[in-house]
Amino acid sequence: MNKASCLTDKPIQTKEEDNLCAGDYADALCEFIEYADTPVTIGIQGGWGSGKTSLISVIQDKLAHSNNNVLCVLVNAWEHSLFQDNESKAEVTLSLLHGLAEGVKSSVQQAVNTNKIDDSARKAINENSLNVEKAIQGIKICVRLAAMIAAKTFAGADLAFSEKAEQNPQTSKSSLAKEVRNLRNSLTKLIENITYLGKQVKVVFFIDDLDRVSPPTAIEILDITKNIFDIPNCIFVLAIDYEVVVKGLEKKFGKRTAENEREFRQYFDKIIQIPFTMPIGAYGKYINKLLEPALKRLGVEDLDCLKSLSEDAMLVTGGNPRSIKRIVNTLSLLQYIDKKYHQPADTAKDEDINLDLEARFIIVGLHINFPEICRKIMEKPNFVQWKEEDLKIPWKLKMDEETNNELNALEKNEFFDDPWEKVIYRLCVQSSWLKSKVKNVSSLLNRLLVVLNNDEDKNSKIISENGMNKLNDILEGIRVVSIDSDTANIQEFDDSSYKTDRVTSFCKKWHENLRNIFPKIVPLPDSNNYAKKGRRYEFMLTDNKTEKWFSFLWKKSDEKIQILCWAKKPKNVTKLHANNQLSNFSNEYLYDWDGLFFYYYYEQENITFNDIHPENTELMQKLLDESKKLYKTVNDTVEKLITSTQI
Repeated sequence: MNKASCLTDKPIQTKEEDNLCAGDYADALCEFIEYADTPVTIGIQGGWGSGKTSLISVIQDKLAHSNNNVLCVLVNAWEHSLFQDNESKAEVTLSLLHGLAEGVKSSVQQAVNTNKIDDSARKAINENSLNVEKAIQGIKICVRLAAMIAAKTFAGADLAFSEKAEQNPQTSKSSLAKEVRNLRNSLTKLIENITYLGKQVKVVFFIDDLDRVSPPTAIEILDITKNIFDIPNCIFVLAIDYEVVVKGLEKKFGKRTAENEREFRQYFDKIIQIPFTMPIGAYGKYINKLLEPALKRLGVEDLDCLKSLSEDAMLVTGGNPRSIKRIVNTLSLLQYIDKKYHQPADTAKDEDINLDLEARFIIVGLHINFPEICRKIMEKPNFVQWKEEDLKIPWKLKMDEETNNELNALEKNEFFDDPWEKVIYRLCVQSSWLKSKVKNVSSLLNRLLVVLNNDEDKNSKIISENGMNKLNDILEGIRVVSIDSDTANIQEFDDSSYKTDRVTSFCKKWHENLRNIFPKIVPLPDSNNYAKKGRRYEFMLTDNKTEKWFSFLWKKSDEKIQILCWAKKPKNVTKLHANNQLSNFSNEYLYDWDGLFFYYYYEQENITFNDIHPENTELMQKLLDESKKLYKTVNDTVEKLITSTQI
């Protein structure tokens, strides 16, 4: 199977493409449509990415290829909202009405081509289609006239009629009511001709992406479908989320509360007779069917790894297909970026590679679906050291009596019994949605803890040193795929470890920038670059002539930075001879010699802990400039030593 860098978010079109086994629901809905009394409206509910469009496509495909003589018409509400005045609900609704009429024409022609409607029936149907179009145009004129009356601008309008309308605004209202009746009558005759002359049983209208238009416009469209299309032999299938309906009705009912919830529900029930909620909770046992081909195309073959990632995906997304694809695609991009800086060791075990992948999957999943929690991890990566007493003020943890009682009850059942888990709970209760997912968040971080400690005790309550290095690398990587400025710009570091503090982060960035300047001789960053003793960060240059190194030191006591470039003494060079040559090159830099190596070094004083920050571009550029000159000085010295020895 060929690898692919990403997975398309294009909805599936047929049952054969269905990896989540939602086709059984499509079959049931098709059968329901076939035998349903009409008129009736079915609401396909679900959040973005839950698969509403895919389900509608599968239903439409199945009905179109069945022998039950159902005529299908599909329109996309969002497409009809494009290039329209966002403040004019009427413009969007009229555009959608026009789209429905055009959709009927197109579907009738297709039915004629497949001998489901004969040519004589088509003529009668087309005649009614013209009447529908005239009625829609009449409504457009009335709506625009009403707008002109409100604004008292009649440019281009019939003067006599506009003056009469301005004197008696009821004229335009009565005209509008008349055109609406004309539309309804024309539609009724049109559907009758299709279902009797065309011998179709039903006409099924699919309206997709209602939740992508503004909520007030979505309500306007719902009202139209109820009041104008309440016609025998018509079935409407609407892709709409209940929360969109709630937002659209807030102007009428106010913000939803426990007291007025019933009013919102009654409106929804009046419009939608048959609600169907996307079964993402039932996707759990099929997630591996979605992930397996996706991850195999990205090079993942291990079945145990796939099983673990499927469990992680359910915890992160609840089974939402779009969210899963986004995690896989983001993970893919980050792996391509990571390869530019970290080449996997030839001796790396498959188990280590899989665990590293799972750690990245969890962090990317948190970043996409729980950004509030991911931000906190980026601020303080060593999450198992989080304590309520340290964080209650800076993180505004909820410390009220109700939350305390909830935690006490959970702790009795062995939930949220570790100090850091209590912090997680107090963070999540700040949002009703996060609170509903708090156990998922806790489970994910516990799984992450095990993955990060794969080379240590699996039951450890601390993150190993290698685990912290891995975690910080992942967190640094996800900044480049963040749409959240709060996440992208977090520059706090966990200074509890020399491998994760801001000094090492600064050095790593200096190293990466230097690699861009000298790509052939500066290696990729590696964990072996860190040295605790003396707060030294160093790496060897891949220079064929002689061993060369770069070292970076920050002396906290002196608030001083030193950058050293050093080289191994060429053969047959005595210390005295080397000192003579070194002194010739010491105009700008100090030098030293230990018998085996010599080095030049640059010092920058008055550098505080706060100055050493990856985003301190001025300091970074100065040190890079000096590093380039240091390397040239060392290189010239080596050349001179070799040449003078040969002479």
